[in-house]
Amino acid sequence: MSEVSRLEDVRTQHEISIQHLQENVDKASEDHESKRGQAAQTIHALTSELRTTKQALEDVTKRERQVDTLA
Repeated sequence: MSEVSRLEDVRTQHEISIQHLQENVDKASEDHESKRGQAAQTIHALTSELRTTKQALEDVTKRERQVDTLA
């Protein structure tokens, strides 16, 4: 096997390795974006629930004050 042929084989192996690494990076990036989107949706849902709960608490507090003033 000539030196040139050996170097071409090494180059081919490195190209394959680089391609696999790029695929891994792309997959990790997709996974990260997916998890980031899920986290954003969860935060949005929790924020909405918190607003609803806060409003319900304010309503109950207001009704309690009204009952206390009638009693």
